Amino acid sequence: GCLHDSCRHETWQTLRSKLEPGWKTSKNTQESSAAGENPKESPADRLIRLAEACELFHTSLGEPYATVSQGKYRRNLSLLSRQFRQWLTREYYEGTGKAVSSDAMLQALGVLEAKAMYDGPEKKLYLRVAGNEAKFFYDLCDSDGNVLEIDCNGFGIATDPPDIFRRTKNMKAQVMPAPSGDARLLANHVRGKTLDDEILFVVTVGTCFIPGIAHPIQVTAGEKGAAKTTTMKMLRRIIDPANRDLYALSSSDQDLALILANNYGVSFDNIDSLSARQSDMLCMASTGGGISKRSLYTDSEETILEFKHCVGLNGINVVATRADLLDRSIITELERIPAKQRKEERVVWESFEKDLPAILGGYFSALAKAIQIYPTVQINELPRMADYCRWGYALAEAIGYGGQAFLDAYFRNIGRANENAILEDPVADAVV
Repeated sequence: GCLHDSCRHETWQTLRSKLEPGWKTSKNTQESSAAGENPKESPADRLIRLAEACELFHTSLGEPYATVSQGKYRRNLSLLSRQFRQWLTREYYEGTGKAVSSDAMLQALGVLEAKAMYDGPEKKLYLRVAGNEAKFFYDLCDSDGNVLEIDCNGFGIATDPPDIFRRTKNMKAQVMPAPSGDARLLANHVRGKTLDDEILFVVTVGTCFIPGIAHPIQVTAGEKGAAKTTTMKMLRRIIDPANRDLYALSSSDQDLALILANNYGVSFDNIDSLSARQSDMLCMASTGGGISKRSLYTDSEETILEFKHCVGLNGINVVATRADLLDRSIITELERIPAKQRKEERVVWESFEKDLPAILGGYFSALAKAIQIYPTVQINELPRMADYCRWGYALAEAIGYGGQAFLDAYFRNIGRANENAILEDPVADAVV
């Protein structure tokens, strides 16, 4: 046929493509290379290569994780989560303009999980708060990944925050705290019956920002119309803002453990009574614990849910009746709101949101002072919640209530809890 160079070259390209179906023309190869594709690289291999930009690691419980970049900050995602699959799918599509098959994704995730478990370091992850006695970190959970750093010199946005936080679907961004403020502003929004109730409530909320210690369970009681639910919502808004701020108390161990593991400051609303098992689970949440369950689609593997978080309960009566739970509880009784003092819910929340930055600023400023005071605190007779008691003393000094006023209120609260335990026991009540 035609011996012209261009025609002869085109004929050879066509012939070779028929003889070698896997061969690409030089033009196609150049286009693929320009798009960032390697013709010999499978989709699964490309997914693995994309994930090499992440830090792969595992937790002490054997959960594989990756630290990925999302905008201005780095986020820890479980390799088994939908969020990580979505991130990896997006990276693949942006590089190739193509969708990835489920088989390729499964193959890549299997390799990445193995690399995280055997080649990656072990790292401990936290919800909302982390740190030690000298420095605290608080995750604001905003889109910029800002983390507050609190030490003896004050508080501010950390310039180089550690990648030690994990986030759950229910977590919501916290407002930016004011440079200064007063934690006692919270008392304007909570109707405690006595000064003891005010001191214990305000100080206990502040101790929730302290990582690593056992946190008492905040038990709120009061007759109908005492704003118990609103108080619990405010408590959650300060400690751990969430899309779903209140929960019903589940009777299933696994469901309750999942809620406790995925929420740092969880609140349970309108409780009539607690079973022995529910009481035991809440005790574990206060001082640290967890449960084991069978992993999905397996016969012998187990999944462990750990939690040591802050819990709030409310009911018309003091729902904590067992002695071990009462030992871990702070009981706050609320007054019924008189008809003339009732406000629309919109007005109540507008007032609270206006004070919230100053309340948070007051708490973080007080925590900075409490870090200085804590090493000097000496208490002769420590109760069961010893760490809470020492930090509460230091924080009460920093807030302005006074450490001794806090101790007196706390020990009176313990006495009230003992009385409640006796009244709930029919034999003890008969003896009295």
